[in-house]
This record gives sequence, C-alpha cells and structure tokens, in this order.
Amino acid sequence: PTFKAADSLGFTIIITLLLHVFWFFGIHDAAFAGILGPIRDGNLSVNAAAQLAGEALPFTFTTSFWVYFVIIGGCGSVLALAILLCLSKSKQLKTVGRIGILPAFFGISEPIIFGVPLMLNPIFLIPFLLASTLNGAISFLLISGGLIGKTFAMLSWNMPSVFGAFLSTMDIKAAVLI
Repeated sequence: PTFKAADSLGFTIIITLLLHVFWFFGIHDAAFAGILGPIRDGNLSVNAAAQLAGEALPFTFTTSFWVYFVIIGGCGSVLALAILLCLSKSKQLKTVGRIGILPAFFGISEPIIFGVPLMLNPIFLIPFLLASTLNGAISFLLISGGLIGKTFAMLSWNMPSVFGAFLSTMDIKAAVLI
C-alpha cells in the first residue's frame, strides 16, 4: 500500500511534534513504530522500486528521511546539543556532552536526553520540539521541491546522518544539508 496522504509537510510537522511531546513525557518514539513504520517503510519500498525502474521517486516521507534528515543525532536532534554541551562551562554538562556525543553521532539520543535531562524539563521543551521539527520542515521542502534527491535506500538506522543522507539519496547536496 502507498500512503500519499502521509507524504506532506503538514503530516511531517505534526508527527515530529507529536513524537517529541511524547518523548518529553518519557514515551520513547519506538512506541509508535507499529503505526509509522508501515507508512515510512511502505513509502521507501515504493521509492526503491521506482529507482530500480528508472522512474521518478514519488515519496519524501520515508524511514531514511526520518532517520537521516529529521532526527539528526536521535530524537530531539541532540547531536548539536551534544556538541554545545562539550563546550559548556558547567563540568556536569560538559561531562554529559562528552559521554553523549559519540552515541548522538550514531543517532542514539538517550545519554543526552536522560543526562541533561531533557525529559520533563520545561526550559528545554521548546528547543527539543523545534530542532527536529525545523529539520523535518526544511528537509521536506528541499526534497519535495526537487533541490535534493529523494530517499530510496535505508542503511542502518544508526548510520551517521551525513553519510546516511548521501547514501540513501546518492545526492551530495543531501550531505551538505545535514
């Protein structure tokens, strides 16, 4: 089945905000894999088939789009936060950043989410919601607008985004965007 209705900027923004609100309250995004997995994977399968047939790729919202373009560094897009934490004047936050930067590079956000903590922390709520949402919106617009190639391959979910974005699209502009 295809999920063209789920392939929109509005859907991307709503899903990204919703999953991050749940994460804020401690509900891991994997809890929604049964709902979103078939949509993302189905769209990716259609794109892969179109790529093999030499046809235009119809979908933007795919598993690789989500993993490599939306949640850079894991949920909350914490890779940038991990880098900033490494530069912090606070010894505690600097330690969390140093411990969490390598996992974040591979899309694992839990050391930062639990170490800062980001969960149930109202000061970090807005940046936690906005980082991935802006990543998703900007990426969706650039990809659906044809400026960056659409994804047609899924490597490991914990492939660093800069490599995963390039390899899933075979478009160097995808790596530059990340």
